[in-house]
Amino acid sequence: MAATRHSGLECLRIISIILIVSMHILGNTFHTSNWLNKEFILFINTLGNTGVTLFILISGYFGIRFNTHKFFKMLVVVWFYSIVSYLIETIWLHTPHTWTGLASSLLPILSKKYWFMTCYVVLYCFSPYLNRLVQNLSQKSYEQLLLLWGFFFIFAPTILFFEIQRNYQCHTSLSHRTISEDLWSSGKHKTT
Repeated sequence: MAATRHSGLECLRIISIILIVSMHILGNTFHTSNWLNKEFILFINTLGNTGVTLFILISGYFGIRFNTHKFFKMLVVVWFYSIVSYLIETIWLHTPHTWTGLASSLLPILSKKYWFMTCYVVLYCFSPYLNRLVQNLSQKSYEQLLLLWGFFFIFAPTILFFEIQRNYQCHTSLSHRTISEDLWSSGKHKTT
């Protein structure tokens, strides 16, 4: 059976990637004292953060299926770009070489050099268990789990300014990704 294409979601995923890239380019390139430019950059940053959440939710909708070959391929790609970026920084941009920088580039996932990839790798490792958990919950337990996660990872940090941990980038991604795993599986959920 052929896989069903979801053109709208694929288009939204592309838009979210563009928003994320725009956020990084503007945030790292343009430094200004002009109030209007700062507001524009802040607006793009907000859209970029929304792009991260959208990307995570769409990925969760399609679900993660653990595959050892894909897992190691992903690690090699991250490692390759980490080394290339370190070489560009030190050789072309004349950034001083440090042993800490080199170690971070050689072990980008463990050093959290790229917070998103660190979070994604951890989540990827947990995905078989998260998928099984959601598929085996009763409808009522499933709804309670969504409400609990929503309270601690969406409502509390946004409204009450209460965060589970200080590294907001990682916990936000993991919580959104975990919730999206739950949302993804909602169509396949069986009431017991």
